[in-house]
Amino acid sequence: MLSLCAMSRSQDGGVLKVQDGVEVGYELQLLGKDEKRDRYRLTVTATNKGAADIYYAVAKKPQPNGTSGLGRGDDRHFVEVMVSNPASFKDIFSANARLAGEQTSEETTRNEILFRVARGAVVKREFDFVMKPGKRPEMSCNFATALRSREALLGVPGSGNAAGVDGFWTSGCGNVRMQLTQRRNDKGQTELVQGVNGRTNTWLQVSDGIYERPGRSGARLTYDRLSGRFTYSHTDGVICQWTRN
Repeated sequence: MLSLCAMSRSQDGGVLKVQDGVEVGYELQLLGKDEKRDRYRLTVTATNKGAADIYYAVAKKPQPNGTSGLGRGDDRHFVEVMVSNPASFKDIFSANARLAGEQTSEETTRNEILFRVARGAVVKREFDFVMKPGKRPEMSCNFATALRSREALLGVPGSGNAAGVDGFWTSGCGNVRMQLTQRRNDKGQTELVQGVNGRTNTWLQVSDGIYERPGRSGARLTYDRLSGRFTYSHTDGVICQWTRN
């Protein structure tokens, strides 16, 4: 949680959080004050500073007309910024900004709608609220979901794996079970995060379907689109097949 104090300034700003290549910034403006309250305006921006478009999925919901989709009041956001201590009881429920990407026509195999945050896009929201005189606004910034590449959510073309690579896998060497998650780092590069035996390893995609571990020379992962399998290889001669559970 981040505490902000306007003090003698009428405006304040900065960065709240950076995740998956998206930078969430704020501008806090003191609109006025009297003996009973201080009036503020909070402007929130989410900027995709990565090198490519990023996506997230929102599950469809049953609609009154019997179809499945998203209604006007259904959540679509990927990040939310809230003021947790406004003076007004009304503002407790309204002192927040929910930022959503652009809804696409694509859907995942899990009955979800795909949303896009384009490269360089800036999503902006603002709201006004009141504070008790001299009280510090307290803000929280929370991502509702991870932001990934389109391929990670829809599947790698030609792989026969419509759910992408995210999920649990087993190595043919020692029958070791692991979890894989594909994401984009702050530089917009595609990473494969491997969780195994309580440890986390990060593989960086160096070309289409090829991953290497920074600082770990000799190790390589290759994704075969036809079989939907990973092959781990090392210059010391070790070769292992990873298959989805």
